[in-house]
Amino acid sequence: MKVVYGKNDVAGSNISHFLEKNFSVDVREFEEHPIYHDYPEKLANAKPGELIIIPSQHKSLKNIRSLTVHAAGNFDTNEYGGARNKMSPYDAKFA
Repeated sequence: MKVVYGKNDVAGSNISHFLEKNFSVDVREFEEHPIYHDYPEKLANAKPGELIIIPSQHKSLKNIRSLTVHAAGNFDTNEYGGARNKMSPYDAKFA
């Protein structure tokens, strides 16, 4: 399992280091946030089928603090990037 995060993402950094300390995962920091890469598995040097976690900060309109987990991608439009109508595969044990 790989955990990759962007250097300037405080939430991503905190979550990554918590996972590294408590679950012995391979954590890697990058200058640019991995969510902006089309193939983060290549960035993370992951093996085929290896789980990649990309913790990142999200904000709600109502400023409600929460921790959410979701597969990366777009069910429909791609107004924030990525490909339209394309979702990343995920491992149901971690969803």
